[in-house]
Amino acid sequence: APTYAVFLLALFGQGTAAGAFRGLDRVVLSHLHADRRARMYTVYTLVWAVGAVLTPQLVSVVLAIAEWRTLFLVVAVAFLPATLLAAKYDLPAIDAERSVSRSDLIALLRRPAVLGSCLGMVLTGALEGVLFTWLVYYAETFYPTVTANALLSVYLLAYIPARLGCATAIERVPHLSLLLAALVPAIPALAIAFSGVTGPVLFVTVFVAGAAISTGFPVLSAYAVESAPEYSGPLNAVTNGSTYVGLAAAPAVVGVLAEPYGIGLAIQVTVVALAIAFVLAIGGLWRWTGTAGVPQKT
Repeated sequence: APTYAVFLLALFGQGTAAGAFRGLDRVVLSHLHADRRARMYTVYTLVWAVGAVLTPQLVSVVLAIAEWRTLFLVVAVAFLPATLLAAKYDLPAIDAERSVSRSDLIALLRRPAVLGSCLGMVLTGALEGVLFTWLVYYAETFYPTVTANALLSVYLLAYIPARLGCATAIERVPHLSLLLAALVPAIPALAIAFSGVTGPVLFVTVFVAGAAISTGFPVLSAYAVESAPEYSGPLNAVTNGSTYVGLAAAPAVVGVLAEPYGIGLAIQVTVVALAIAFVLAIGGLWRWTGTAGVPQKT
């Protein structure tokens, strides 16, 4: 970009396009696979994790043989097969989908399952935002860049087996029970990972944290929509929006704390507090709804 303003405008365009896509993806899946909605949501995020792990390696390969601008062309071309495939098919019928007025949306957001899901999404997004933004920077304080990048790949790699297991468990285990079982181990793992340890202990604890955190988004997405499937569009919008609130806000908090307290302590305090808050929120939601499963009438 010739100027920073152009760069920001490009980011705005990218975010707008991504937002439109993310506003429709789970809505389509919800109607294509209404009988296995939760499982498909989880498998969908599993595929995302595969891309998240492989793309940093693609970056390394491209940069080894060409300049960095080439990378954007390669990524753009990679979207073409999916675009051509999507163009061959019509959208599924969404006759069961209901539009909402502002008053209906407010009433929907007051449902415990929806309100609890949005809060959980904020916390999940906050955890992911901190680690996506600061993990490599933290690791570079005692590792070379290549090793620091590998640590992020280890974190993302944990998403694959965790979400694969989640896709199997989500149809057998109540949603809130699954979330609690997954997220409780994240608390000690995050506390140890950012305590200053290095070597295998750091990589193992980051892997455990990644596996735990990866369950939050798909399970909560399914939980919210399953509570009111006729509103999958609005619910997908508010839960995704809640995630981005956490993604945007939490990394900034770490940046503010890092100045007086150092990056390690700033990350440790933030992510452990977020993980504890998530567990308490899910426990509170379970008590509020009276069930670990999806409440159908709330």
